[in-house]
Amino acid sequence: MRAGSSRVILVLLIVVLVVWGVAMGTWIFGGKRQSQAEYVDISTGGVRVMTANVRISSPDDGENVWQNRREFLVKTLRKYDPDLIGCQEVTPAQGAYLTKELRQWYDHYPRAGVGGGGKTEGRKNWKESVNLTFASLNTLYFRADRFEIVDGEAGLVLPGQLQRNPTENTFYTLAVLREISHRQTQTDFGSL
Repeated sequence: MRAGSSRVILVLLIVVLVVWGVAMGTWIFGGKRQSQAEYVDISTGGVRVMTANVRISSPDDGENVWQNRREFLVKTLRKYDPDLIGCQEVTPAQGAYLTKELRQWYDHYPRAGVGGGGKTEGRKNWKESVNLTFASLNTLYFRADRFEIVDGEAGLVLPGQLQRNPTENTFYTLAVLREISHRQTQTDFGSL
């Protein structure tokens, strides 16, 4: 190794260590630490969004089997109380559990009777039907007291390029939501 390249490596190493030291010092001693997430005031029109990779349940999950993580997921979602929750890799059984546990606060899509997603009747072949069924693995939950669904669609991003294994396809879920306006009515009791 030449002396010139040794100096370059040494200078780069020093720069990396200085940048790392400044970053760690800022993280440890500076900045504002918070024990809970900051929330957007809904009255200003803000929307809180959270995503969750639910991860398909598999018998090979060991201690991370769905039954051991589902309650924690629901508690986490309720703790942060987002307006919208985008879930990935949700099997029908997991979706049924989440829908049951969240239904007091959230509605969801895709579901029967809304939009074009999930319709399997009239499909050309079984492969297309199976892939559209897999599209429901991406579930959107939304606050039922804040939004109502207008329309939606779920399906393959590239329907003409189906993969042999349906889980290797890329799916989308699109929902059109309308914010429900809550208007206060005031009664003048003095004129009664």
